[in-house]
Amino acid sequence: MRLYKNVDICDLDSILNQGLLSLDESRNNNWDDDKRANNPTDCVYLFSPIEGKENAFPQYGVALLEVEVDSAEKSSFSENDVHKDDYIEYTIPKADPERIKRVFIPEIFKERLELSESVEKMVEWCGFSANIYGNNGLEEAGDEIIEKFAKTAEIVCSNCFNFFRGMDKKRHMIDLYNINYIF
Repeated sequence: MRLYKNVDICDLDSILNQGLLSLDESRNNNWDDDKRANNPTDCVYLFSPIEGKENAFPQYGVALLEVEVDSAEKSSFSENDVHKDDYIEYTIPKADPERIKRVFIPEIFKERLELSESVEKMVEWCGFSANIYGNNGLEEAGDEIIEKFAKTAEIVCSNCFNFFRGMDKKRHMIDLYNINYIF
């Protein structure tokens, strides 16, 4: 079974060396105190996209890992979980490095990233599409908006201020929605 997980680019070297570890084992808690649901911390959370919906959730990290698992336990969302209708969530105890089959990063960010040689070998640069709020609600983000977003958004670490938010020429925030990695 192929499942996915968004992770921070700054964590890729460690992940590709140690695998995907639970919050308890990794001690890498990048959640604000009031933002994380009261979910178990002794497992790794992966997802399966729902057809017709987003296939990447970069608010958790810009790199999208494709992970091969033999079995996974389907997880239940709490009723107030913001993503309860966006994907099917699974848990596994951990994923060894050899289980990580591909690392997708949108090509629009390529010129801004300095990756280690071992990470670079695993990365598959992919396409990217998203929506933005316009005058009539959500609409496709055009090339100019995506280009500006790609040049200005913080993309390496989700703990950074204004992570995955770009800025236009007038210094207005660019927020993207319905994000899909094209691979």
